[in-house]
Amino acid sequence: MTPSVAPLLKLVVLASLLAGCPGTGDDTGTTTAGSSSDAQATTGDMPTTPTTEPGTTDVEATGTGTTTGGTTGGTTSGTTGGTTGGTTGGTTDDDVDFACEDTGGDTTGDTEGPVCACILDDQEGGWGDAPSLPTCGETLCPIVQAKEEFDCFPDCGPDGGLMLANPEALVCALTALRDRTPGIVRWNWSKFGGQYSYNGYVLIRDDGMAVRRFWGAADLDYVVGDALFGTMPEACAFAQCLAASSAMVRFDCLQKFPLEPPLGQCDDGWTVYSP
Repeated sequence: MTPSVAPLLKLVVLASLLAGCPGTGDDTGTTTAGSSSDAQATTGDMPTTPTTEPGTTDVEATGTGTTTGGTTGGTTSGTTGGTTGGTTGGTTDDDVDFACEDTGGDTTGDTEGPVCACILDDQEGGWGDAPSLPTCGETLCPIVQAKEEFDCFPDCGPDGGLMLANPEALVCALTALRDRTPGIVRWNWSKFGGQYSYNGYVLIRDDGMAVRRFWGAADLDYVVGDALFGTMPEACAFAQCLAASSAMVRFDCLQKFPLEPPLGQCDDGWTVYSP
């Protein structure tokens, strides 16, 4: 071998040896493993947003259960997912479960005859003409008187600015609905000094059926609603209404409780529009 060839052969051997050596690291594998670990740590430490703001009470009552005080975050017996009222004040949100079911007891009642038998077929009237009251059933309670005379938004509180002149009459009416006491309960609501003013009644039957109607002034118009009948919610729903802390919730229970099938209409209403 000539001297000029030897150095070239050494370089070839050295290059082949270097090509067979393991690398100093897999950059792609190292970066991927590190990113996965970091992502898991971040996800595990991510703070969760509270579902209820501090100082508020979120009540979803079922059965006859209602919140009865206690510490914030504690659950109460007889509620589903409800938390007790905290000690720091705040607003109260009373949710009434009108779909609750009572267990045991006979709720068929003794009322006989068609549900519309006591509702007269009124002729369409004029401004201020009230529909006839049911011809059967005694008046069970004083007329519930409620009014809203001021615009309190957004600081209305749990009662929404509603004021009850005789809260004991509302208790009487809701108790009659809960117990399905046969008879009539009535209400009156006004706002802005009578610019909006409605009256209404519920004819209660002890078989669980009821007839409901409203009428009154809606600004410049006068409206008489249809006399509608249907099945009332069960007693547990009105028990929740009675236990609600908000007067607005209790009053809405009286005038807006849902009617379930069988549904129907006893008499048509009418509307008198302003000229």
